[in-house]
This record gives sequence, structure tokens and C-alpha cells, in this order.
Amino acid sequence: MEIFHTHPDILTTMEDDVRNCIKVLPRSVHDLIRRTAIWMNVSYVYGSLENPKVLKHTTTHHSEQWLIW
Repeated sequence: MEIFHTHPDILTTMEDDVRNCIKVLPRSVHDLIRRTAIWMNVSYVYGSLENPKVLKHTTTHHSEQWLIW
């Protein structure tokens, strides 16, 4: 769980973000927000081993199929 060592306030930040979403979004999507899985990584690298691409920003993936592609 390296992310908790490198970003010790990550859970507080995420809780604040979700709480703010609940405040501003319609009640009809609250259950969707509550059941949405959130995965966090310290880093994100893709591409070939010889020439990997290292991302320095946040990203989101909306489906398993997108990740497989």
C-alpha cells in the first residue's frame, strides 16, 4: 500500500471529493457514486519495456474493456 505512504492524506481527500459530489449531484445518482470502485496507484506506466510512457497526472478508466484495449 505504497500510496498511503507517499500520499498519507489521500483518503481524506477522496472522502471530501465524494462528499462534494453527493452535495452537488442529483439524488438519482447517489447510489451509483456510492457503489463505484475507485482504484488508486502511485504511478501509471504503459507502453513497451524499452520505451515506457510514465504519466504524471490523474486518469480515469470507465470500463474494463477500455483497459483491456
